[in-house]
Amino acid sequence: MATILTAIKKYDQESTTWDEIHPASSGTIVQVGKTIEVKGSAIGAYAVGDTIQATDDVADIIQRMVQQRIPATYTQPTEALAVTSGTAKGTYEVGTAVNATLTATFTQNDAGALTSHVINNGTSDVVTGTDNPATYQYTATLAEGTVTFRATATYAAGAVKQDNLGDESPNGKIEAGSKSATVAFTGIRKGFYGADSAGVNAALTTSAEIRALTATSGKLAKGSTFTMTIPSGSTRATIAFDKTIGTSINKVLYVEGSNTNVVGQFSYSEIDVEGAAGYTAKTYTVATISWAQPTVAAMTFNVTI
Repeated sequence: MATILTAIKKYDQESTTWDEIHPASSGTIVQVGKTIEVKGSAIGAYAVGDTIQATDDVADIIQRMVQQRIPATYTQPTEALAVTSGTAKGTYEVGTAVNATLTATFTQNDAGALTSHVINNGTSDVVTGTDNPATYQYTATLAEGTVTFRATATYAAGAVKQDNLGDESPNGKIEAGSKSATVAFTGIRKGFYGADSAGVNAALTTSAEIRALTATSGKLAKGSTFTMTIPSGSTRATIAFDKTIGTSINKVLYVEGSNTNVVGQFSYSEIDVEGAAGYTAKTYTVATISWAQPTVAAMTFNVTI
């Protein structure tokens, strides 16, 4: 910005002369006043070939000469779904009672306004509307399989932001769209294993007896492996698993016996075994190995279903 002071005079009627006085005001230049094309090399935010218009503001021109253009940045919106109280998401034995508060939270960032917030349980929408956060109380007894909840936030397009020079910077602008997040609860049939010294050799025959054994940490499948310890003085060892996996065991390696495969010493039967809290029983394959005399030392079995 530049200021021009000019000398002016006034006419004195008595002396009939012009007296020079200081100006009461000044003229201020706010526009460049001439069209200029950038040539030779770029300068600041001006590229070769850009044109400075006669009506451009001088302050804006200076700003562009001393700064490089920095595009605006845009942050994507996010959607989160979490269990905020009650039963944590995860895997449980069938028959487990679940009571969980699910909370879906949309963070707008540079997107437009939230237009829809839905929670779906895998078959239908259990929450609709535009509440943020949106909540759902999930109460159920887990059956076999997975229940997956999906929260979906739908949003409008975001506004175009300006760059550091005050111009629109649309590259990266958030368009209308949606974001989703999930949590899941899975019900499984656990396996059971263990040894006892009841002095009997016959296979276990009731669901309660099977469930009194050690439960596997997760679901067994064909090829699953685990290690079981047979205490000294045992007369029987049992392995039980969902019959849909198979009707026999692949191998049982007796570690202290040079990893001899003793799977051929097991006999097989079937028992209907309940889930947690008396949940509907399912047929299990029960593998039993027994000894006429109590074992004299502990044994380790590496089992492959």
